Amino acid sequence: MYIKLIATSVWAVCGLATVLFHIVGCDYQSDKTTSDQSAELKKELDCRKEAKND
Repeated sequence: MYIKLIATSVWAVCGLATVLFHIVGCDYQSDKTTSDQSAELKKELDCRKEAKND
């Protein structure tokens, strides 16, 4: 009886950990994408500013 309870608990904890790792991974990828887009926008704005000053 206790073995079944322990096995079910371990399975539930592993499932929860998998879901949490997925959520954290998605947030990290989203932050990285936003950061990359911000860097590209800054480069483009700098180029336009230089072109306007020339």
